[in-house]
This record gives sequence, structure tokens and C-alpha cells, in this order.
Amino acid sequence: MSDPYQPKPEHKFTFGLWTVGNVGADPFGQPVRQALSPVEIVHLLAEVGAWGVNFHDNDLVPMATTNLFADPAFRDGAFTSHDAQVRAYALQKTMRAIDLGAELGAKYYVFWGGREGAETDAGKLFHIDLNDQNSCRYDQDFRFGSHGIKQAFFLVKFLEDVGYTGPRHFDAHAFRRAPARGTGLTRT
Repeated sequence: MSDPYQPKPEHKFTFGLWTVGNVGADPFGQPVRQALSPVEIVHLLAEVGAWGVNFHDNDLVPMATTNLFADPAFRDGAFTSHDAQVRAYALQKTMRAIDLGAELGAKYYVFWGGREGAETDAGKLFHIDLNDQNSCRYDQDFRFGSHGIKQAFFLVKFLEDVGYTGPRHFDAHAFRRAPARGTGLTRT
């Protein structure tokens, strides 16, 4: 009998280069793990059976997505900012990423607003990031279920109930105390 909790390819679990490659630094401490190259991370994820790998717009090669939240100009959103100059900046940054992605043969563009606060109907959701955070905060990238196990359970239940079939991306950093290998991502 197979383990009902064993991940399968049809679950479409994905991981970001920034999550697996996190060196464990934080505002109060230096790195605790050696950096892995993007190629090492991709090979490691392939070995453990990840369905996919996510990139930022400059992690490995230019990708068809745009970071519309790191720049302080986007603190109140990018396309939804109240400042027309910020919206124009976001538009130009996005158009350059789309053009570059098309030039490199990308088939999809990922709108990655980060701070937009937009809602989407279930039929439009292609990808979801699974992580955790303290309430009234965002993008803390805690491990999924580590802070709000009840909310994590109900999110998974909702995705199952509505028949969501898109990628389930774990966008969470390893805890500082976790070694680079030996946290479930060990090569065998």
C-alpha cells in the first residue's frame, strides 16, 4: 500500500532557487550555510523529484517575470500604486521583461506583483505560493504550516475542494539552524 502523504508528480510541487539556496542569513546573523549555485540547486531539486523550479527575474537567466516589489518605489504596489510615476515604472519594467522573455522563447509571463493586494477568481489561478507568516505581515516566507497550521489545513482543503490543479510552490526559506543538506533535500 502506498503512503497517502507521499508527494506525487501530479501534485506539481515546485521550489524556488531562493528557498533552497538560502544561506541562512538574517538581519541579526551572518550566513550559516555555504551558497549553492543555481545549477546545483536545479540538479538537487531534480534528484528529489520536484515537479518544477521557480526563478526570480535574474536568478539564473533572464526569465519572463518581473520583481515588482523589492524596489522601495513599489512599497504601496506597482500597477495599483496611487503614484502615476510608479505605475509607469512598473509598466516599463514589465514590458522589458516580456520582450526579453519572448526573445528567449518563453511561453508564459508570470505576473508577480507581490504587493498588489489583488484578488483572483479560482478559475484564473495558475500558481500558488505556499508559505506562512505572522498576521498583518506579508512575504515572511516561513515554512508552510509553521505559524498557522489551521489556516494551512483549510487552504489545502479549499484547493482540493475546488479542484485546483496548478503548481503548488513552496516559497519558504529553510530555518537558520537547518544544514544545507539533510533537511529532506539530501542527495542519495
